Amino acid sequence: MDEMDRRFREAVAEVLKVAPEQINDESSPKTVPSWDSLNHLLLVAHLETVFDTEMTTEEVVGIGCIADLRKILEAHGVRF
Repeated sequence: MDEMDRRFREAVAEVLKVAPEQINDESSPKTVPSWDSLNHLLLVAHLETVFDTEMTTEEVVGIGCIADLRKILEAHGVRF
């Protein structure tokens, strides 16, 4: 796991209150009980801070799983 991937997993795990090892690309609100609507917004805000970027409303609404978050961050210049 490279540094950027580690930072990403740790940031997600911190907000969702799970171990970083429990986070994978298929993780979603359906598989992570703590991923509710409030934590969805907190997750976005935290990742924007950690990776110094800003997501659009359309991007935020379209997040269905961790893979979606990675794609959005990559589109904003974050390299995993």
